[in-house]
Amino acid sequence: MTASISIKVLIVAVSAEVGKSVAQAVTKAGFSTKGKFATSLDILEAELQKQPWDFVLAADTLPDSMGLAQIVAITNEHQAHTPVVVVNQNVDDNLRYEALTAGAKDAVSSQNLKLLGLVLKPGKVQETSSLVEGMEDDFSTDPEVSSTSDAPKKKISAVAVAAPEPLSEEESLWSIKINKALEAGRFICAYQPIVNLNAEPSANYELLLRMLDDEGNEIPPGAFLGVAEKTGRMSDIDRWVILHAIKTIKIKLKEDPTTRFFIKLSTQTLQDSKLIRWLSEQLHDAKLPAHRFVFEITADAACKNEQRITTLVSAIKMNNCMICIDRVNDTESHKRLAADLGVNYLKLAGQLIHELSVNRDNQYAVDSISRYAKENKIQTIAQFVQDASSLAFLWQKGINYIQGYYLQRPDSELNYKFAIEEAECEAPPP
Repeated sequence: MTASISIKVLIVAVSAEVGKSVAQAVTKAGFSTKGKFATSLDILEAELQKQPWDFVLAADTLPDSMGLAQIVAITNEHQAHTPVVVVNQNVDDNLRYEALTAGAKDAVSSQNLKLLGLVLKPGKVQETSSLVEGMEDDFSTDPEVSSTSDAPKKKISAVAVAAPEPLSEEESLWSIKINKALEAGRFICAYQPIVNLNAEPSANYELLLRMLDDEGNEIPPGAFLGVAEKTGRMSDIDRWVILHAIKTIKIKLKEDPTTRFFIKLSTQTLQDSKLIRWLSEQLHDAKLPAHRFVFEITADAACKNEQRITTLVSAIKMNNCMICIDRVNDTESHKRLAADLGVNYLKLAGQLIHELSVNRDNQYAVDSISRYAKENKIQTIAQFVQDASSLAFLWQKGINYIQGYYLQRPDSELNYKFAIEEAECEAPPP
């Protein structure tokens, strides 16, 4: 590498002063450097929209409202091919692992920034040299000047969300109940078995959330989840479920080492920039086999937030956890998404199982999804199975797992006997 390489860098830091120290380190490494400082998500997004960058560099000190996974997600959304690199005074394997888990390209010591040259594409020297000429940049200004910006307010930030709609009187009462339940630990999980139709040994359960009232009576999720989402408490609830799953499976694995938990992630949690780091820490501290956890994301939520979901799924898989796309229909967008993300499981939409033994449209859709999943080496799960005829059709079409009241209603105990008799799998009626 020579000193003639000119690059454009967007440095994300808690302040322009911190960002300037990173810029000086890049220059010291032999680059001719111009660029901007982003001290907030608003500035980051505004700068990504203005022009292409060679690098987005994340300093070791970031604003409290910004997480690395969030920086990666926003960068990918606007400039998918711009690498995000963490720059730290000292880089060890743990930091590099955290960076890669969050979706960054790498973590590089500020004393070894010449490694940035290895990331540049061939011919980038000539390309970037002309781009930086005459560019207005922050690197030559006083640090305090760049600490604020008139950039337009961000509308997609995972932290800076839109002002919530006012709650109705009933919703306000539910909000109070939810907050009290979280404070008092009045949430529980019910477990519903997910059974392998090929009699392969595996004890799979989906965790289904319930809330308890003041008298200890169960409240079904439909009564409170909508308000929890509207009031921003779903991320807290999802974290409670994950912690409960970790605590419970640690005990259950001693009894049955094939146990696996399926855990739903809400749309709000998908936007949580701190989720991946928090999850990594919990799994590390618990010292559990992470492949015993499967995180479920609905197909529609994934399609609407595809770039963010791509980053999230990649990070979850790097933690050795598994991914299931839920509520999958026979549409090209759902099937393409599953293949692109490289998920482990597809869970068919519940309406496809309704009257499956007589509904030809549903039969065709199930068959189509099953064939596509086999071609892409993805396991399939049919939920809401309630009769033997539906089970028989699913077995014939090669669906891998079933779940529903025909097997067992959600139960407070992990006590299902995982076995399906072949005699139950008779041919469906013509």
